[in-house]
Amino acid sequence: MTMPDLRRDVAAPTSNRVRFRRRRVAVSALVAIATVLVTGTGAGASPPPSTPEPTVIADGLAGPLSIEALRGRSLVSQSFSGTVSTVSSDGTVTDLFSDPEGAEGAAMGPFGTVVYGSRTDDEMTFGDSYVKVRFPWGTTKLLADLGAYERANNPDAGNSYGVQGITDECAAQWPVEQFGPASYSGGIDSHAYKFAVGLFGVYVADAGANAIFFVSWSGHIHTVAVLPPQPVQLPPDPTVMGLPACVAGLTYNFEPVPTDIETTGWFSALVSLLPGGPEDASLGARGSILRLNLWNGATTTVAGGLAGATDLAVGPRGRVFVAEMFGNRISEITKSGLRTVSELPMPSAIDWRSGRLFVTYDAFGSGKVGVLTP
Repeated sequence: MTMPDLRRDVAAPTSNRVRFRRRRVAVSALVAIATVLVTGTGAGASPPPSTPEPTVIADGLAGPLSIEALRGRSLVSQSFSGTVSTVSSDGTVTDLFSDPEGAEGAAMGPFGTVVYGSRTDDEMTFGDSYVKVRFPWGTTKLLADLGAYERANNPDAGNSYGVQGITDECAAQWPVEQFGPASYSGGIDSHAYKFAVGLFGVYVADAGANAIFFVSWSGHIHTVAVLPPQPVQLPPDPTVMGLPACVAGLTYNFEPVPTDIETTGWFSALVSLLPGGPEDASLGARGSILRLNLWNGATTTVAGGLAGATDLAVGPRGRVFVAEMFGNRISEITKSGLRTVSELPMPSAIDWRSGRLFVTYDAFGSGKVGVLTP
């Protein structure tokens, strides 16, 4: 898998304006954001060790954007090389397989299989996305073509994005070349990013379709939920952002971008969400965790104010932990708010097992796997 073309993705905002185009959670989008943070604001630098640091198990991984903690080892997808690997407790990295179309969100399936996502890029359609199953004997099965399902159904077509209530006269002043259309409905895009494996199939957090899907082991796809738009009120003087004065005080709906799903019962799950648009201080930390009813697709917000919620982990007694990639920290959601568990550079994925948090971090540098006791 070649390194992604950063030019296709939305640039991070400058100090006096905000890019309002869709920020997808393709690998290239995350790299673009991280590059700006590291070289521009310094946010990607190693934070001071004011909190416990992880015990490093492995180093030098190529974009470890997902992790699943197993007995005595962890399953890790190295998204920049399209490789799925295991990392043993003594630090031994064993590459299981590679896929030229990419390998993301790797999760253990039944009978020793591995479920993962791959994606082919296309400038017109933003790519086709697939759910695949790798068998222990080395063959790979295409379980579901989410790109085809998205083209046929476009579940978020009913969502309204962009400036809400804008007049035609005002829309004519909107700088489309810089910020995309003034308002639009959900388009065609698919990116199978993370998975929650169940008894009858797998739940998929699709970061392109803005939805949660369920794929049965026979390959049938069902839309579980279309996630809600993420609103921001535009400032009283939007001209400082390069926007026309007529949008002052109006609401801009960003697209929701699911980055993980963890089931918490037969009919419930937690979903981590990037809010679309910039993740820096220009609009504030707007990432969130949603509780999802798997029966009817209803969502409620569990926590907000997260700076790049790229993964979550559920521990005993309802403890919930979040990797805040752009906040450079692992946080726990508590009744009194967010508690910082550990400050570390660019955490990308976490999982809970046997009283410990397994975390991948420094995702855009020398990718690491570490262990924390929260």
